[in-house]
Amino acid sequence: MSYCTNCGKKLAENEVCTCKSNQQTNPLPPPPQFDYMGRPLFTAQGEPITYDENGNAVIHKNKSNKNGCLIAIIVTIIVTLIIGAILAAILVPAMLGYVKKSKVQNANAMARTIYRSMNSALVEMDASDIKIDGKYIICSDKSNNMLYNNNIDTDALYSIFYEYAVLPDECEWFAIIEDGTVVYVAFEKSEDHIVGTYPVTSDSLQNNIPVYNSTGTIVDADLDDLYEFAVMNIT
Repeated sequence: MSYCTNCGKKLAENEVCTCKSNQQTNPLPPPPQFDYMGRPLFTAQGEPITYDENGNAVIHKNKSNKNGCLIAIIVTIIVTLIIGAILAAILVPAMLGYVKKSKVQNANAMARTIYRSMNSALVEMDASDIKIDGKYIICSDKSNNMLYNNNIDTDALYSIFYEYAVLPDECEWFAIIEDGTVVYVAFEKSEDHIVGTYPVTSDSLQNNIPVYNSTGTIVDADLDDLYEFAVMNIT
């Protein structure tokens, strides 16, 4: 029993398949699609098939296509990494600058809150005939207070102040009072190390931080720097 190598038809003894005579004449006839036993010689994707001695099919993958796909994948990955690096170089500094500016603005807002709350406390104390005149540096850490006379009741001031002010945890600040009015506040949130001031504020990312009793500024100062400057210039 044999099979047609063109169409795979089972042929009787001495039978000749007529499939070729029914096809149009072609100077380059297609290669056989089936072997003498009627087994396919190609997969649907055109990959050659051979058979071992046990009749098991062996498919021969197209190595050139496989290598081409691998190269295309590698090129795609490289291009993606390059584009990602370029975007990161552009966007990351801009994002970091935006985040830092936002923190500076928040620190300035906290300094303004202290300024207003402390002035409200002073007004309330004055209305209660509690003396508030003189010059003082009032700090979040009471041990750093500088009292240039003894006319102000700091316990009353803190008590009334914290009724007005809502401040974040882990922050430090100081306020300078002159004759019953707050004239300068500096604030720093411990985890950010970003300084905010009031009434003169700066959004320039700590490049020009205003200082007390001066038209000058300090670059990248922390709260301790501003406090030391205030102590030197308050008298």
